[in-house]
Amino acid sequence: MSVRRIGENKYQIDVYEAGRKGKRIRKIIEGTEVDANQLERDIKLALGQTPYKTETIAALIEPYLEWVKTDQSDRTYTEKYKMLNGHILSFFGKFMPPEITRRHIDAYKKYRLDEIGKKHRQINLEITTLSAMIRWHYDLEGIDDAPLPRHKKLPYKRPLPQYLSREEVDRFIGAMSIFHVAFCGCMYYAGMRFQEVATLKLGSLHETHIKVMGKGSKIRLVPISGTLRGILDRYLEGRAQLAEKNEKIAGSDLVFPSAKTGRPLTSIKTAIRLALGRAEIGRKITPHMLRHAFATHLLEGGGDLRSIQMLLGHAQISTTQIYTNVAMPHLRHTVELLK
Repeated sequence: MSVRRIGENKYQIDVYEAGRKGKRIRKIIEGTEVDANQLERDIKLALGQTPYKTETIAALIEPYLEWVKTDQSDRTYTEKYKMLNGHILSFFGKFMPPEITRRHIDAYKKYRLDEIGKKHRQINLEITTLSAMIRWHYDLEGIDDAPLPRHKKLPYKRPLPQYLSREEVDRFIGAMSIFHVAFCGCMYYAGMRFQEVATLKLGSLHETHIKVMGKGSKIRLVPISGTLRGILDRYLEGRAQLAEKNEKIAGSDLVFPSAKTGRPLTSIKTAIRLALGRAEIGRKITPHMLRHAFATHLLEGGGDLRSIQMLLGHAQISTTQIYTNVAMPHLRHTVELLK
């Protein structure tokens, strides 16, 4: 292994000018594993060496991330960049995909457990990301094989999602400007993710439904309720008036462009903080809690899991089933009606 961890945020890099018999170049770097791997690449390129063999895991990372950058969210790209160019590259970089065995995967789990402790979800996510990259490569090459050998995920119990009560939703959204009422309204009344709302285009907004671009570029259609229709109509009327005075807004095809840049918003933390103060809500609220409230309130109101799964854009029904645990007090009350 050319990159070796020798201390807390400290790495040693060994590169040979002409194979193992050539002069060794050793560098010590303080930083992350991503930084160390990048320095190794730079040194090899400066020596005229090809950093990676064709179709090794290391060679797949850059083209895969280019695809992620254009087809997935900015947040997903950043997370995958760190994972792939960090521990995955250091451990699996020299392997061809078919060479990876279950023993290698188990060794990687042990290596990461020794380093970060029982952060099972993070380690599972890293292996899932590796698998997704190999699957992407296999799809391009027309290879009909499993990306990784069958293996057991480390045990992880997903925490129950936090959500807002109906009364809190009314107070919270009611304390916002029309821009943020409409923005947050898309998350609560249509179950959209923050990134889905931030990148929503005017052409995807229809009279009766919203065409949502979800994770993995998967498209779903979400009906617009009467309440949300009224909110959006009021907002779009105001947006049209602002566009007459603001070139950034006028030149943007986004439903909710930044007034300063015309590009997608990356955060609404300030709006949330101000709304919490006005609504006198004394607990932390995140945008995603509105999506959780959407699913929970639908389930409490008698909505079926399959329909809620489709509205949320979950690939697996098991992801949606977690809301049955959140809504359990309400469901238990419903069962008690059978006397």
